[in-house]
Amino acid sequence: MHTIMVVVNADGRSIALTQTFIRSHIRDMKAKVITVVGNPGLRKIESNDKELLSRSLIPRAGRWLQRKLKISTVPIQDTRALAKLITSSSVDCVLAEYGMTGASIVDACEFTNVPLVVHFHGYDAYRKDILAEHKNSYTKLFAKSEKIIAVSLHMKNHLISIGAPENKVIHNSCGAEIDINSSIPFSERMSKQFIAVGRLTPKKGQRYVLEAFRQVLDKHPDATLLIVGDGDQRAQCEDLAKELRLMSNVQFLGTMNHDETLHLIANSFCFVQHSITAENGDMEGTPVAVMEAMSLGLPVVATRHGGILDIIHSEEVGILVAEKDVQGTANAMLTLLDNTRKAEEMGKQAKISTIVEWSAKIKNERLWKQVLGAINSKVNTA
Repeated sequence: MHTIMVVVNADGRSIALTQTFIRSHIRDMKAKVITVVGNPGLRKIESNDKELLSRSLIPRAGRWLQRKLKISTVPIQDTRALAKLITSSSVDCVLAEYGMTGASIVDACEFTNVPLVVHFHGYDAYRKDILAEHKNSYTKLFAKSEKIIAVSLHMKNHLISIGAPENKVIHNSCGAEIDINSSIPFSERMSKQFIAVGRLTPKKGQRYVLEAFRQVLDKHPDATLLIVGDGDQRAQCEDLAKELRLMSNVQFLGTMNHDETLHLIANSFCFVQHSITAENGDMEGTPVAVMEAMSLGLPVVATRHGGILDIIHSEEVGILVAEKDVQGTANAMLTLLDNTRKAEEMGKQAKISTIVEWSAKIKNERLWKQVLGAINSKVNTA
């Protein structure tokens, strides 16, 4: 059996609740998986909390002294620790979740001659400040990686445009966890309940959902909107909801666990995802929440943005509007409220589409094939 190391840079030294797709990747690897979490110099093995670099006083002091004398650096110490783990664990391939993670571990993979597969997800491929900060390290990453995974066709083309070799970039989105028995009959759902799920950040465009919902209430005063997620724009969104006199009809639920979120989606009438390109260039990859909503039989109102265009490729499975188009979003929401038969049929087609094309099982199998291909390619060129 192969041994795969999955590495995730993380401030909290844990995989976030919202990163269910990473858990899914780890679960479906047909190999022994060693998961390493944490930022350079502060990494640990997730399964046993073992530090790659000892946090005991004497080893820490020794590393500090090396840095003080300028005979080492945190990246060098981190690379050595990673390389030691890769070698001692007989790792066959490393999967880096997010581009910045890949950039921080590429030297360890090169030193140990172990193939690296880097999986880009969204902001790591688009944000202007990240691209500027990692310009040189991304250039090296592109050159040294065996495979580069992009979660949307838009991202694939974008990565190629900033220097990724075309023959290395593979389009494979994350997938939705699908339980065909978990959807609720259309007639039993909250008939006018809309739901939006995602971090409250600029690229999620929740303010435009709120503005559109104001117009929906003018015609359907009993409609409701659930907003699941937290982020640095929560206070602004709540202030806007108060200004628009929406608080009686809108609930800000904060971060919820995956099962709770899916239950709320399954009981809702329509899913709304108004993703936009943020001022700093940040964009979506392929939103898993959209796929999950579709798999539960919900019609989706979303924007023509990034990987959403890959998922909602037909008017039969959703309604697409332009970014920041408040009127178009309101019209789409009203169209579904005023034609429940259309909404129900759209939900049915969305569910079929997701099961056939966008399940985590299908996408993770494709990812595993890329990892296995990277291992075989390295063996054949050794």
